[in-house]
Amino acid sequence: MFDKEVTLKQIGEFLRQYGWEKFQEVPEPGEKEGVILTGWTMNGDEGHQVAIDPIVEKGLVVLQARRVIMAPPDSTATDTLNSLVFAMAGMNYKMLAGSWGFDPSDGEAVFKVCLFVKGASLEYEDFEQALNFLVAAVQIQGSGLKEILEGTKTARELIAA
Repeated sequence: MFDKEVTLKQIGEFLRQYGWEKFQEVPEPGEKEGVILTGWTMNGDEGHQVAIDPIVEKGLVVLQARRVIMAPPDSTATDTLNSLVFAMAGMNYKMLAGSWGFDPSDGEAVFKVCLFVKGASLEYEDFEQALNFLVAAVQIQGSGLKEILEGTKTARELIAA
């Protein structure tokens, strides 16, 4: 358990301080704390959804950008899927603070950052740093993953960048 439990209210205050006014508190079945859904758009892109989930029983706050890309999960795109997963593995190897994930059942790529807060309170500066990192990774690396999906960039090029 958290010494000072992280609440959706606290995360909402941090989001307002960060400059994000639009977010929604959503209950999670079987969980008392729920999750916050928010996101951003930049430079006319289609937008990115972020789920912020305090997982009290594990002493974590997870920030996850969902549906960064949606790759075709069918077998005709095997080379593309292999390239995407290879690029994510390479980026994960180089990265310390976050990680890419891929769901082969539907082709969803996500990026998440975990804040370990067990035994401590969540400070705005830590939250801000995690959110900045998530946004930058999705904007920079996520656009590279889209280029792999479109066939205009290779996994090795993205990893080297």
